[in-house]
Amino acid sequence: MFLTAVARPRWDREGNVTFSGKIGIWPFVKEVPAQRRSDNRPRGTIETKSTKVDRKVMRE
Repeated sequence: MFLTAVARPRWDREGNVTFSGKIGIWPFVKEVPAQRRSDNRPRGTIETKSTKVDRKVMRE
């Protein structure tokens, strides 16, 4: 899951975009070591895992 922030674009008098409206995108993930080995990686290799997003996580 991702948190994305956007806003209205800003234009100057000539019609040029001064701000595109894109603020940022942040993933809800954690990096944990692998608990078991597999054919593709050894045990202890850092893996990226998604996290459950609830009220507590959003406030952090």
